[in-house]
This record gives sequence, C-alpha cells and structure tokens, in this order.
Amino acid sequence: MIRLSTSCIVVFLLMILFGKSLGQENLNCTRFLLLDSRLIKSVENAELVVSTVEKHPGNPLFIEDKPWEKRFDNLYGNVIYDKEKGVYKCWYSPFIVDHSALAMTIEERNKPYEDPDDREMGICYATSLDGIKWEKPDLGLVTYEGSKQNNIIWRGPHGAGIYKDFRDPDPARRYKTIFQGLSVSMSSDGLHWQEPKNCEGVDTAGDTHNNAFWAPTLDKYVAITRTGERGKDGDIRQVARIESDDFLNWTTEEVVLQGSDPNLQMYAMPVFFHAGVYLGLLAVHDQEADRVWTELTWSPDTKDWKRISPGTPLISNSENKLD
Repeated sequence: MIRLSTSCIVVFLLMILFGKSLGQENLNCTRFLLLDSRLIKSVENAELVVSTVEKHPGNPLFIEDKPWEKRFDNLYGNVIYDKEKGVYKCWYSPFIVDHSALAMTIEERNKPYEDPDDREMGICYATSLDGIKWEKPDLGLVTYEGSKQNNIIWRGPHGAGIYKDFRDPDPARRYKTIFQGLSVSMSSDGLHWQEPKNCEGVDTAGDTHNNAFWAPTLDKYVAITRTGERGKDGDIRQVARIESDDFLNWTTEEVVLQGSDPNLQMYAMPVFFHAGVYLGLLAVHDQEADRVWTELTWSPDTKDWKRISPGTPLISNSENKLD
C-alpha cells in the first residue's frame, strides 16, 4: 500500500515538474513511462530491460485462405481502432500475383526463389469487433481474375502505411497513406483512394513498411521510411524520417537509426505516440538466418531514437520455423 501511494505521488509530481517540458499543456498527458530518461534523475543498481510479449494462443489470426492471398512474406499490416465506428480495421498487403506459398514445406521455402515478372502486391481490408476474430468482406471494388468478390482495395502499392487522421477537419482527407515511391494518397473512408502524389524532394525508394502519423509535439506530419548506404561489407539498411505540414510537401529524408552489425539490419519501424513519447517497433532482420524480430525503441521528438535492450526482442521469433 505504501508503494502504491508513493507511486501516485511520484506520478503527480512528475506531471507538475515535467508537464511543461513535455508539452503537457498541449497534449493533456496523464501518464508517463519510466523508459523516458528525461524523468529519471539518477539510477542505482537498476537496469531498464524489456519484458517478453506473450503471443495470443489463437495465432495465427490471419492465414492465406483467399485465392488472391498468394504470399504473406511482407504483409505490412496496419491496425487501428476506429472509435467512431467501434471496430478494429486492418489494411494488409499480401502478394496477390506470385507463386503461392500455401502448404510449402521448409525445404521448399529454403530453395532459391525467383519471383515472377508480373509479381504484384495489393492492399486488402479486414475488420474485427475484438481484434481477434477478423472478417474479410467482399467489397466489390477491385477486379481480380475476372471477379470483384474480394477484399482488395488497391492493386500495386508496396509497403503501404495507412491510418485514420482524427484531427484533420477535411473529411476527404480523413484516411492517409504513404507507400513505396515515396507516394501519398488520401481517402474519406479508407477504401476509395485519391490519385497518389509523389513526395517531391525525397530521394529514397522506401522499400519497407512506410508509415506516417501526426506528431503532436511538433505540429507536423512525420513519416518513417527506409534508406541505405554502401558499407565495406555490403549495403546497410537505415531508418529515416521525413516531415510535412500538409502531408503533400515533405522534407528530404534524414537517417535516425542504423545498426552497427551488418548482419542485423534495421528493416522497418512503425511508430505511434503514447504517454508523451514516440514508441517505435523496430523490425530487425537477421541476414544469415533470414528471420525478423521486433525490438522496442522510443524517442522524445521522432529524431533521437533510443533502443531498449538492443538485441533483445520485444516480440521474438517462434522456435518452430513457419510458426
């Protein structure tokens, strides 16, 4: 009981002492995270480490069970809770034209792979009331092999990040996306999209899970993408950011995170704002094992990123391959 009371007092004092420096007067913060080193004066005999996320026993929640879901190699899932509709929404991107991976054995997957010349990715849509059981509705929007009975909303974009912008007063710009190119588009309902526009001045292909969001502490849109450079041991992937006032005109990309081990590459990093900081889910790609796990990062400003327990997964791989 004493610890609980003390914790409450500490949080209250932190809100008073640090509220202004963290922009609380604008953000109405009521929660602070201990990973935010700006709140900690000193540490003795303690170390900040991540716990391990427990995976839901019902996994996988999605499987390749539609004729157009050829491969889930790069799914680039985007999940939001639409508080206006009271439903979870998911946009995900399977390869819809490719050699099917359904029922492939480990031996077959380990063979050298050659994708077809007409390989194509699509954006699909699903909904859920609880975030566990998902429905893939027939939307009637996109033709696939002569039929529109599918949940495809867009053919072509690669690495699309989609979110609902609750703060934009224009209903035609309610949903926003950024994808490989880099290009952006907007939508009133998340299903019907405007003609995409190139991000002028940005010199990177963004071959990854690109994602954009409104940064409340900066009063700007920020997008996280990927770039790279040639090192002595080969190409090194880097996490980069761009920013915009209107989601149309963007700054030149700047590198904000890079690994030191050429075998462990920074592959992608979806970002969201929570409790006064920006949290990043860093996808680390093991080049030799060809496996990807998720680590936790945080930033006070979307530019200076700190990895929590580098090399320790927040969301780890299964011990069973193909699981």
